[in-house]
Amino acid sequence: MESSHRTAACIRALAVICLMVAAIGSGTEPLRAQSRTTSLPVLPAPVAVTMQAGECVIFRGTPVFADPLFQHAAQSLAELISSAAPTPFEHRVVPSIRFVLAPPGITGEAYHLRISAEGIVIRAGTDAGAYYAVQTLRQLLPSCIEGGSRFRAWRIPCMTISDCPRFSWRGVSLDCSRHFLPVPEIKQIIDRMAALKMNRLHWHLTDDQGWRLEIRAYPELTRVGAWRGEGSTRYGGYYSQQDVRDLVAYAMARHVVIVPELDMPGHATAALASYPWLGCRAETEAVAETWGIFETVLCPGRETTYEFIETVLREVVDLFPSPWIHVGGDECRRERWWSCDSCHASQRRNRLLDVNYMQSYFTGRVESMLARLGRTPIGWNEIAEGASKSTIVQAWYHVEVGIEMSQQGFQVICSPIEPYYLNYHHDYNTLEKVYSFDPIIGHPWPDGGKSVLGIECCLWTESLPTPVEVNRMLFPRIAAVAEAAWSEAQRKDWDSFRLRLGVLGGRWRQQGQDFLPLDEVLWDNGEPLTMKSVDRPMLDDGVPFQDATRFVLSGLSEGRPAVANPNASAFPVSSMPPVVARFDSTEVAIDYAYTHPELIDGYTVRGMHKKMNPWAELIDSLSLDGLCHLSRAEKGRTSPRMELFPNPLSPTGQTAEFRVRLTIDELGPVEVSVYDLRGERVRSILVQALPFGTWTIPVTIENFAAGSYMVVTRAAAHTGATMLHVLPSQ
Repeated sequence: MESSHRTAACIRALAVICLMVAAIGSGTEPLRAQSRTTSLPVLPAPVAVTMQAGECVIFRGTPVFADPLFQHAAQSLAELISSAAPTPFEHRVVPSIRFVLAPPGITGEAYHLRISAEGIVIRAGTDAGAYYAVQTLRQLLPSCIEGGSRFRAWRIPCMTISDCPRFSWRGVSLDCSRHFLPVPEIKQIIDRMAALKMNRLHWHLTDDQGWRLEIRAYPELTRVGAWRGEGSTRYGGYYSQQDVRDLVAYAMARHVVIVPELDMPGHATAALASYPWLGCRAETEAVAETWGIFETVLCPGRETTYEFIETVLREVVDLFPSPWIHVGGDECRRERWWSCDSCHASQRRNRLLDVNYMQSYFTGRVESMLARLGRTPIGWNEIAEGASKSTIVQAWYHVEVGIEMSQQGFQVICSPIEPYYLNYHHDYNTLEKVYSFDPIIGHPWPDGGKSVLGIECCLWTESLPTPVEVNRMLFPRIAAVAEAAWSEAQRKDWDSFRLRLGVLGGRWRQQGQDFLPLDEVLWDNGEPLTMKSVDRPMLDDGVPFQDATRFVLSGLSEGRPAVANPNASAFPVSSMPPVVARFDSTEVAIDYAYTHPELIDGYTVRGMHKKMNPWAELIDSLSLDGLCHLSRAEKGRTSPRMELFPNPLSPTGQTAEFRVRLTIDELGPVEVSVYDLRGERVRSILVQALPFGTWTIPVTIENFAAGSYMVVTRAAAHTGATMLHVLPSQ
């Protein structure tokens, strides 16, 4: 009986929806007061965009004219729109696409893009700048062109874009030692990086679990060191020198520099398994089959070790034109050095205090080799002990380490574990945490951050054995890193980013890129942000650490902090209230260091409603051949299914029809809005009081001009400022 009533109610509700959709016009008021969607679907966000009247129509085969300096960038665009090869001879053709050498003010990776009724003009000082202009233009075209559609024409609003990067180093570190990643998968990552204007692929090629680079002078490195386990558990692989040359050329054409890393003197088990004489004991080792930090490190006391390294580096430099070579230097255990006669003899010969200083000596020797080879060394922050200031330090513990390195005079690449280690799960280094982090703003850099070359996210693959798992950890969070690396900090906007990421997700899908579906990403859940206490760490005498206490979200409407410790007298007396040290969608850190323990229980944590993910997808229905409809069928109340019926390209506009499918699990109105690339809302539909369940809302728009649009759904119950308060209990 109850089931029958529920079915009848759903039928009545569906009828109401149909009547409402038919009755509501394009002038419907928005669901609530909100800022207009002004962001172009471009990621990372450009520095400056000026919208202008009119539109430009790009046809399949629109001619491309280019100065010879821009041949690579122009060719990539010509292939995208099925145009003939670019030519330097400009004819009076309208519309056309022209690549022009910029005036002296536009240099490096900067560009200026002008879209007018006469065509498109790209101005840059280098091919890299022109290439990045193409990536911006590509995102203004329909994503259907990525999937091989018979693209014929598309309309783009007139505008001018001036753009340049915030950081020169915009990187991704990819570990292919723990688990081998095939060359085609690496090329796909390079493609996605280049589209996001990222320009450094830091390639981790050697570690305890595998040596992945062919070195012809030492064939055992790949014959033995590239494989671990026996029989059915045998695992491995390596990159031949031809593979490397192919990948390097592929990346260079996309303005991505591949920076190889050969980790030394630690993380060297695979090298010692290949050539035992590289170690202090000269004993036969096995390539590591487990994860961790091992005692099997290179012996820094023997000249044969340095002869090996220099021979390897000569081949590496021949393979990689990168100005930088990463030499690792992290997590080097030194137990075996203490029992090694060669290390002690070298220590005495070089007048070192003890064998612990052998790593500094080792670093200096490797620096000298790379200097002779015309390369700059990079190392993890441990390498700063003994490195000269010509070495670049990659700070991975946290930002404060990078600041310390800067104070010592080093140039720094920021890769803090929180939030830029993307092998950490999405519920720890959340998308919001990655996006909201800034390596400069709010941190006391001695030079205001001028020593920071840039940022790099890291993907370590111990727990990522397949390309699917690699891609689903890297994407979509790589987009948040890309925007932090390219766009000025003041341009970052979380709400705008979520909209643009939805659009980018549609493009990735057309390109065949695997990524964690956006409705599986841990977005704000729309509930009040509430806390549940976690046990505080204690010192030996039972006194709590003077540090942030971590709290995690709970399903309760209200949570209470940790209760006072019985050993209250040992705690410094203070009446300062708790301080919110950090928060995002999944975790809150509250600092009670200066709050008397007797007062802690007098505070409760309350949070406002947090914002839902406003989903957006690029609508690609209006191509001439009608092949560009889009269909999604993924779960989640803010991940609509859109099915767009083909409409011919027409200057007078046609009728666009599509359906939004969404799941309601909390009562309240739902708004479906359609925005054009100018950020103007062309249609808005408000549906009141949907019952629980999954619904399909039909939308019809008359006089719908051909072009690209965004569809955004919003649920009223899940909107509000993202903020947190710690208030005294009432």
